[in-house]
Amino acid sequence: MLPSMTKPPILATLALAAFTACGDTPVEEPCTSYQEVARTDLPSGVRAIASEGDYVAAGSASGLHVLRGNDLDRWGFSDVPVFDVAIEASRIVIHDGEDARVYDASATTLTSRGVVDVSGQARIAVRDGRLVALRHAEGARIAAFEITDLEEATGLERIGETEISARAPFDMVVDGAFAFALDESANLNVLDYSEPTAPVARASLPITGSSPASQLALVHGFLFLGTPAGVQVFDVRDPSSPSALDTLPGGELLASREDRLATVEGAELVVYQVDELGVATETVRQPVASTTALAWAEDTLLRGDDTGISRLAWCPGGP
Repeated sequence: MLPSMTKPPILATLALAAFTACGDTPVEEPCTSYQEVARTDLPSGVRAIASEGDYVAAGSASGLHVLRGNDLDRWGFSDVPVFDVAIEASRIVIHDGEDARVYDASATTLTSRGVVDVSGQARIAVRDGRLVALRHAEGARIAAFEITDLEEATGLERIGETEISARAPFDMVVDGAFAFALDESANLNVLDYSEPTAPVARASLPITGSSPASQLALVHGFLFLGTPAGVQVFDVRDPSSPSALDTLPGGELLASREDRLATVEGAELVVYQVDELGVATETVRQPVASTTALAWAEDTLLRGDDTGISRLAWCPGGP
């Protein structure tokens, strides 16, 4: 009689336990990339994105698109072309090439609240209920830095302005009472508006390698400048004395939040973690489709392209 081929009971039990462990219990895979979790198509390419709270403002040649919620649901629209966009709370401000248009998104519909003359090429920001704008008229050798009170009670009153030796602004970011602006003359201009009625220029630092698509971002008192050759880093913890530090791999598009900096280098999305000493450590590098705009929305990334806007999340659906 041939010996039985049946496994001994203890071996069968171990085999079943191994099957159960491998087949029934999912193995948790570590996160390795940002993944698209929402997408909204728009009628023309996205030029600029701003986000705060539940609101996402996407500017394009076709107009201002206001989206809400994690799924980027369409909520409001204005058919005015957008060259730059800024947002604070539920107040959204766009630059249409001639004027800054102010909208209120706190009601059930997007409502126009007024227009501020910001003619020429300009970059805008909104901070503490004030519009901060740097604008330049074609052919001029100076640019106007202006502060406008956006509270309705004042009738959108311009309360302060000064002129600086600068040409067309490429980008501008604000931090506290300081604005950092990059202009066509390849200068980094530092402007102090701690006294809004009397803003002053504090410093100007010549730089190299910038382009009209170059963007600025701030993390922990360090300024990052995106260029075709990489991301230049400046120490602006003392705004009156900015200094150049280093250059990181990256490109012209930048977005920052708390201790994170995102950029696009070629066909790759690169994310850095930046410590309080300005040391940037690359934490993510992954393929990405052609991108025209970047912004953070809390811990997700918003990516604009020629046909719409996407939300990218790390470990979507995870704990």
